[in-house]
Formats: sequence, structure tokens, C-alpha cells
Amino acid sequence: MFLTRALEKIIADKEIKKAYHSQLKKACEGALDELKNESKAKVEVPESSALPVPKQAGFVEADKYFLPFELACQSKCPRIVNIALDCLQKLIA
Repeated sequence: MFLTRALEKIIADKEIKKAYHSQLKKACEGALDELKNESKAKVEVPESSALPVPKQAGFVEADKYFLPFELACQSKCPRIVNIALDCLQKLIA
């Protein structure tokens, strides 16, 4: 999923290791953990045999994951801002 890849790219950037990006790093790690836990929860839910549950493939509550990208846009690093804007554009589309 593009959210996971974007968060991993932001965390992997060398600028994120600087002290003034600590809030951004924590927000990215928290959102990444939530995404991983959410994907595990989807796998464990058994389907009803009587009526199929409608699948919302790729459906994500974008509001939960907005903070890391907002903080990334406020950073002064063009690479991080570029990754964040790309992911926000995909969320909007």
C-alpha cells in the first residue's frame, strides 16, 4: 500500500535522524504500526457463510494518518516534503 511505502521512505531518510525531526519520526512510526495492526486485523476476520461481507479494497480512513504527512510538509527537507505531497495527492485522488 502506498501509505506504508511513503511512511517507510520518510523514516529511512537521513534527515529524519536529526533531533528536530523527532516528532515527525514518532508520528511516522505510530502511523506505520497502526497500518500494520490494521492489516493484520483484516486478515483475521472470518467471512460469514450466509451473506458475504462487502469488501472495501484499499479503503483507508485518511484522517488517522494525516499528522505524519502534515509534519513532513512542515519540515525544511525537500525530499521529505516531496514524499509527503505525493502520498497526500494519492490519498485525495
